[in-house]
Amino acid sequence: MATVTVGGLGLFNVTPTRSYGRYSNASFGSNSGVTSLTFSTTDYSSSSPPAFTYSRNSSDGDTWTVNSSGLYIISANLLVNSSPGPGNISYSFISKNSSSTISYVNISSSSILGITSTPSLFGNLVYTGYLASGDVIRIHGNGLTGSPTSIGSSSQNILSFSFIY
Repeated sequence: MATVTVGGLGLFNVTPTRSYGRYSNASFGSNSGVTSLTFSTTDYSSSSPPAFTYSRNSSDGDTWTVNSSGLYIISANLLVNSSPGPGNISYSFISKNSSSTISYVNISSSSILGITSTPSLFGNLVYTGYLASGDVIRIHGNGLTGSPTSIGSSSQNILSFSFIY
């Protein structure tokens, strides 16, 4: 049992749990306009008790649904290739409670948990913070002036999702 304060929300008595997962081999969901990523490999996971539920969806991109409110760490290493064109920069971002087709240019700032620019390089994303029960998390790739074309080195694209308290 530990006592923690989360973002000014007061004190919570919590018992540490060990819910975590690591996922790799990323690609875009196959439906038209989808910016959410799907991960074809679960490298390892443990969810006892199940603090979150991972749902693989090759059409609309994967989701992680929060079952237990608390402190989470989400980290990713992604390479999103953008469409060629002047000014097009690729972005990877972590979203909360957004659609599978949301783009960087029209998502509300309160829905972005982490963002990185990835112009032909791997971008590192990290979010550490409070998530509430019922929140739905997605990982996206998007271009600033055009849609991304592919995920580079898909087997090296890795996402970790962990519940801390």
